[in-house]
This record gives sequence, C-alpha cells and structure tokens, in this order.
Amino acid sequence: MLLGGIPLFNSVLKSNATTNLWRIAYPLFLILINILLAKYYNRKYLLLVLLGALIFGLNGYRTSVIGILVSVFITMYYIGKISHKIGILFVAVIAVGGLAVGYIASQSIATQHWTLNPIELIFYRAAFTQEVFEKIIPLAGTTHGHILSMIFSSGSPRSFIGNYVLHYDVCLTSTMFGPVMLDFGYIGLTIQMLFMGTFIKIIHTFAKKGVGIGIYSIILTHTLIWIETGPTDIMIWFLYLLGLILIVLQLKK
Repeated sequence: MLLGGIPLFNSVLKSNATTNLWRIAYPLFLILINILLAKYYNRKYLLLVLLGALIFGLNGYRTSVIGILVSVFITMYYIGKISHKIGILFVAVIAVGGLAVGYIASQSIATQHWTLNPIELIFYRAAFTQEVFEKIIPLAGTTHGHILSMIFSSGSPRSFIGNYVLHYDVCLTSTMFGPVMLDFGYIGLTIQMLFMGTFIKIIHTFAKKGVGIGIYSIILTHTLIWIETGPTDIMIWFLYLLGLILIVLQLKK
C-alpha cells in the first residue's frame, strides 16, 4: 500500500520494496513463527506460515519465501512433526513458491525480455552467480574490507560488487565466497568458513528444544541461502547475534 502497487509485478516498485518496515517485519515474523511452532506446535499455525510466505512473496524476492518455508520445515523436522506426506507437500510448496516468485519477478522487468522457463531460469541464475565469483578470483583481496564495512553501514554491497567486478550499475549475487574473497582473499575466506561451520555446529549442539530449535532453523536456512547470495545482509547477521545470545545463555546454565 505504501509503495502504491505490488512489487512482484513491477520491477521499479521491487527496487524500492526493501524498506525499513520490511527490514523489521521480515526477521520479526521469521523468528516468532519458528519459536511459536517449536514451543507450541499446532497444525493450524501452518496457515500463518503460508500467509506470511504469500505476503512477503509479493515483494518480489524469492529468498523471503524460501527463508520462511525452509526454516519452518527444519523446525518441524526437529520437533518430530514431519511425516512422509507432510514432507513431500512441504518440499513441493517450497519448490513451487521459489520458482514462481523468481519467474514472475523476471517477467516483470520492463527493460528485459526473458524467454527462459522457470526451471531454465534457476540454472541460468546459478551459472551467472558462479561466473561472477569466477571473475572475483583474480581480484582477491583488492577491496581491503570495504564490502564488510558496507554491510554494517548504509551501503549496498551487492551493487558495489556489480560496479567493481562487471562495471555495471546492477545488484549482483556472487556466492558465499565472493564478498569475503574480494575483501580479504583466501585467508579471509578460510576464516569465514571456519567461523560459520563452528558457530552453526555449536548452535546445533545447544538447540535441544523450544526457542533454541527455532533460532537454529532460521540461522541454518539463511546460511544455506547465502550459498548463492553471499553474506551481505546485516539483517541476517542480526540472526547470528541471536544465536550468540543463545550460546551465552546456555553456557551460563
């Protein structure tokens, strides 16, 4: 309503859809729906999950839809609520939701004319993202932490990568390895991956029930999403901070 239309069907609106309202609403919904299911599971709450995925999907970003559905899937798995039928249904909804949002958004770009079908588009995006990373490798360590500083400021790391690597004014994904490789080279990449692996394993060790399962699910899900997009979202690093708080509370016990 504030934007004056549905971003999923309008690329101009989509570029303006990541507002402060969205930055608050998405992680808040994500955290609370997973904690709700982990502590007080009821099948009727899955309607809230579908409603949330639909509303955030209208923003035109498939990562929101995948983030909600996959995190809920992981939460339900760890509380023992994923039967064979529900598992198949959930995977189908995740696949259809991700494909649909990505395809519709691509068809809504006024300056581009896509002829790929939804399946081909997924493979194209994966190949393009990896090609961006391939072009980053010779530039390893040349930005000296600039991307990292942009993550925790008002900058746009993905747009900077587009300008710096391909010399286009465009927002690019560059795999989980791309941003840290540009900033700090192979040493930075090694430290990042060691940190992520260790941190997620510690969270997994402490996430036995309730709130812990919900937090673990959202951190794991968005780390998996980072495989394509790269860890350039301050909002998701906030979720890592929640994980750190969980670790500290568990250690105090």
